[in-house]
Order: sequence, then C-alpha cells, then structure tokens
Amino acid sequence: MKERLLFKDYLDCIFTSQQQKILAYCVKNNINVCLYGTGLGKSLTAGIFRNAGYNNVFAPEDCTDLKEGALSIPNKTGTIALCIKKESHEITISARLLKKDEIEKWLLKEVIM
Repeated sequence: MKERLLFKDYLDCIFTSQQQKILAYCVKNNINVCLYGTGLGKSLTAGIFRNAGYNNVFAPEDCTDLKEGALSIPNKTGTIALCIKKESHEITISARLLKKDEIEKWLLKEVIM
C-alpha cells in the first residue's frame, strides 16, 4: 500500500489528473505514450512502466530523433504525447521498487472508459 501511495504521489507531482487518466488508458490499451518536456521524471517514469512489463511508455531518449532533446517525441501515427509538469518535487521513487500488480491497481482506479 505504501508503494502505491508513493507511486500516486509521484504521479501527482509530474502529471495533472487528466494526464494520469490518459496515461492509464494508454498503458491499459497498449497505446504508445511518449513523455516529453523540460520537467523532471520522464526517464524514471518510463523505466517504472518498463520494469513492470509495460513497454509502451517512452522517454525522449527512446525516440529515434533526439535533436530536440527533452522535447523529442516519436513521429509515429497514434502515439500520445504527455508533457511533464515543469515543477520541482522532492519525491524519490525507485523504478525497480514497483511491481506490476501495484501499477495494475493504479490502472484500475485511473482508467477511463
């Protein structure tokens, strides 16, 4: 439970509630999501999902064209791009700490129809 709360707190720091619902929908339905922007957490967030077995969340370094740096997004039809908040936060979370079942619990709560 503590991990799920920490995960939710972390997501609250980097995404709006609407973005979290979109992210959950995309993860659940295997729609590619690219995280971009000058805020912190893109690589860590992509790593959290990847380590839990979800391979459809990408950070800018996962994109083929890196000339835009943190603003890189893949040029692939159907990819959803979510911009990370540009606010600083002090929540630290390990990408390997979270298990797939914790992310699935979050997905069930957040997914939109």
